Amino acid sequence: MEEDDPAEADDEEIVDPAGLADDGGDDDEDDGQDPAVASVVTGEAAFDDEEDVRLLLEREIRDLGHEVVSVPDANAAILQMVERPFDIVITDIRMPGMTGIELTEWIKGENPETDVIVITAYASVDTAAGALRLGAFDYLTKPFGEIELLTSSINRAVEKRALEQGLRERTDELERANAELRTEVMERKEAEEDVRRLSEFNQKVIASSPAALAVVKDEEQVVVSVNPAFCEAFDIAKQAVEGKPIKDSYLMEGVEEVVQKAFRTNETTTPQEMRFDTGDGGERWFLVSAAPIRTMTEAHALLVLHDTTERHR
Repeated sequence: MEEDDPAEADDEEIVDPAGLADDGGDDDEDDGQDPAVASVVTGEAAFDDEEDVRLLLEREIRDLGHEVVSVPDANAAILQMVERPFDIVITDIRMPGMTGIELTEWIKGENPETDVIVITAYASVDTAAGALRLGAFDYLTKPFGEIELLTSSINRAVEKRALEQGLRERTDELERANAELRTEVMERKEAEEDVRRLSEFNQKVIASSPAALAVVKDEEQVVVSVNPAFCEAFDIAKQAVEGKPIKDSYLMEGVEEVVQKAFRTNETTTPQEMRFDTGDGGERWFLVSAAPIRTMTEAHALLVLHDTTERHR
């Protein structure tokens, strides 16, 4: 590894000039560049321009159970990351060409979810702050003393990603639940709008019709409302009919079957004449038909009775 050289430190405050590994060679003459560690894994990654260090990192990371792609410099790392995103990138600050700080900035701009671990033998407060400000996950100084410092950082990054994935999944669940709730609210609003439209229909059409009309709900054929002409034709009060099943109302025999057919066929029934006993020995005749009225939430039928008594006198 290189010896401490103030001219090569770029005016940084040198905290630890030692390298990750010291092989006693003459590599310290290469443009003042410290061995660059940059790891690319489909999970993690190791990039280093010194092969021995790269192999060491690859072995240690693979021992953690991760896939590793290693390259010698930042440009080669970028070529890898253009092809596919990586979960974790380990990079030294000093590399030929692009620095580790510049690589960190590029990674965070292209794939913010990638965690970057920066390592260097030339640490300073400024470089540490710069790396962390750009979004680096961790900043380690060499020598590590024990490789466990690096593997611990990788493990923490993996755990963080697992927590983030769990949070994303939970967020997705909440968003789906919110979407379902919004749909339910919209359906409720549509149902309320159906009720409002039906109410307007009752008021504007049914109430003003000269024919005797009754709105019947599908379930148990309960009479929802009747118009004034209906009450007059049968000489009956609204409260005596509304809210009660047809079979319990003062209607002629056979009307219930007409309504059932309208619900069953979902079509307007053919008008048929029916006789109604008035109870005082007299009789009334009506031409009876029923038409289905369906909303998004309920089914009703409009019972129509035209008085034809005069034709039978």
